[in-house]
Amino acid sequence: MDLNNKEKLIIALAIVVFAFIGWINKRDEVPMEFVASQKDLSDHTKEDDPLELEVIKKVHITGEIKYPGVYEFEEGDRLNDLILDAGGLLETADEKAINLAKILEDEMKIHIPHIDEEEVLVKNENPMVNIRTADIDELKTLPGIGDKKAESILQFREDHGFEELEDLMHVPGIGKGIFDRLKDQIVIK
Repeated sequence: MDLNNKEKLIIALAIVVFAFIGWINKRDEVPMEFVASQKDLSDHTKEDDPLELEVIKKVHITGEIKYPGVYEFEEGDRLNDLILDAGGLLETADEKAINLAKILEDEMKIHIPHIDEEEVLVKNENPMVNIRTADIDELKTLPGIGDKKAESILQFREDHGFEELEDLMHVPGIGKGIFDRLKDQIVIK
């Protein structure tokens, strides 16, 4: 079969076009290793992800406890959980001074007093009040904050939240003067 010049040109053009299309497709292909690694990543949960940093929270307990020291705890753990982890109270511990329901906070230092000791059980070396999580009683420990202002803070937090400490000045009844007295005793975590 003899092909004329026109037919040869059409065939040559077709070969070039198909070669070009093949080259474009090959260039845009994703290597199988990459596809597999992307699939592997999508199978991981946050718990499996080594890049997901877990914040370890610790508390220091001293005094009339079997094993004083620094302990890790999980969000929502209470003083009772810590005491159990630390081996329990000694017989000389002042059990009346203990609030077993106290929720633990990171970097807290807790002292279990001796029955003859007059010191308060739970003292936070950095007695900051977290305005994102504090209850009404914790808020009332702040200077100039009574029932009404504490309730206003809780209502504002529920309606708007706190992004920065200065948002506290938007709470009705709390102006710059009160804020200036509080700013060294409050924190947002």
